[in-house]
Amino acid sequence: MMSELRPMIGIPTWSDVSQVYSGVPLSGINQSYISTLQKVGAIPILIPLGLDTTSLRGIFQRIDGLFLGGGSDIAPRLYEKGSREVLDTSDLERDWVELTLTRWALDENMPMLGVCRGIQVMNVACGGTLHRDLRNHGSGIKHDYIFPHYKRDRISHNVSIAEGCYLHGIFGDMLSVNSMHYQGVADVGAGLQVMATSEDGLPEALAAQSHIFALGFQWHPEELLKNDARNAAIFDDFLQAARSHWRN
Repeated sequence: MMSELRPMIGIPTWSDVSQVYSGVPLSGINQSYISTLQKVGAIPILIPLGLDTTSLRGIFQRIDGLFLGGGSDIAPRLYEKGSREVLDTSDLERDWVELTLTRWALDENMPMLGVCRGIQVMNVACGGTLHRDLRNHGSGIKHDYIFPHYKRDRISHNVSIAEGCYLHGIFGDMLSVNSMHYQGVADVGAGLQVMATSEDGLPEALAAQSHIFALGFQWHPEELLKNDARNAAIFDDFLQAARSHWRN
């Protein structure tokens, strides 16, 4: 396959420590993101942490699309006015890398796809806020079916899809999704359209308006490809947008 038909998709990593070499610091990634993107025709490029702005910008200028995966909690000080708090589960290096890349992608019309934490990063990048813990906000349904206690492809609840949006053209009025999170979108950021909501009213899918392709999902569509083949359309369209970005 010609290289121009295989766009390069950047995937930011996260901070981890080795379980083999006495806690040596690592940059980690869920391999399902890599395998899914490769299967649909992308060249996945892992973006390490610890880079300066010049190095990160150099990588950004060489990729054709940005994929934001799931993982740790975003530091509250980044979305709560007046807060200086960093949660024990926050990864400040990752927060900086992903928010910087997301803002560049939004400003420069680079195709972008975010899942789980990824939709939250998109929302914060656009000035939105998050619920720190849905269990403390009277959420009507359980959202935290988290691995390894539950399978990653477990269907957990339904989402209602807004008529006329991108997702409606693929799935219609309703979609059954997996759910592996306890934080979620609160106030929606500027320029973002809500495409889907859960049964308790939580925004579950966002799209950046006036952008070639910038979508975020609170669920993990990459884990549902075997359950519902229609999910492949999301990744196919993402790659097609990235190909167009490469040609331009």
